[in-house]
Amino acid sequence: MIIEVARIHSNSFILGEIENFNKVRNNKPKILHLCLEMTNFIRTSTINLFVMQNDFLCPSCLNILNVGNNVVFSTKNKEKKEGLIIMHPELGNYTIVKHPSFVFDKGDRIDFFCPYCSKKLTSDRNENLAKVIMRDENRVEYEIHFSRIAGEHSTYKIIGMNVEIYGNDASEYLDFLNLTQTF
Repeated sequence: MIIEVARIHSNSFILGEIENFNKVRNNKPKILHLCLEMTNFIRTSTINLFVMQNDFLCPSCLNILNVGNNVVFSTKNKEKKEGLIIMHPELGNYTIVKHPSFVFDKGDRIDFFCPYCSKKLTSDRNENLAKVIMRDENRVEYEIHFSRIAGEHSTYKIIGMNVEIYGNDASEYLDFLNLTQTF
């Protein structure tokens, strides 16, 4: 006997093609029991969907900077006080988390460092940008440059001579990048 499950909807099953219907008709309790078991499994099971995320790497030591669904940096403010900044991995999402005692003002330049090798992550294209490597789910690597200026929203995803830009302030550094913009 073969039962094809065509669709799952509200913990009920719509059963598709059933081979040898006469045999099945005589075994209704078995089919009903099977359906109830499958429904109970779905009701009581947690289904975890795996969503591939990009890895962000230090360009010097190539260690992964991701922790969970965040990217972690060691930083220093203009007073040279150290602190951790946790950033969202989605390009163009400028949400950060930091300790309340680590303070800086809008417009301050923040120094970003790798938390593994302590190398400064300043971009070689512009001193107001930080640089990391992003590796996508296909293992393609991109240069990611983002503003070190607090409150400035500009990020650049670069591969070869092409650049994707993110953020309201992204036009600020396009002349320095000297690349072809893609959308």
